[in-house]
Amino acid sequence: MKLVVIGCGRVGSAVARDLAEEGWEVTVVDGQEEAFTRLGVDWDGGFVVGHGMDSDILRRAGVPDADAVVVATNGDNTNLVIAQVVEK
Repeated sequence: MKLVVIGCGRVGSAVARDLAEEGWEVTVVDGQEEAFTRLGVDWDGGFVVGHGMDSDILRRAGVPDADAVVVATNGDNTNLVIAQVVEK
């Protein structure tokens, strides 16, 4: 199963790590490269630096082929807009 997590804060990184441990193929998107450190040194999933509202970034992260997408940025309005972009 393929998962894309948009936002690598406390929630996004926890979801990414948990599902990767369950065998999901996980790619995380975050605008800050340093957010990658929240995934831990043993992270072997994907990581794309960029804004989750950017459709090119979402394609690069694999959203069109994903079985699930978790939107977990630090802004409710941003999460709603990204969810609408992902849905299209």
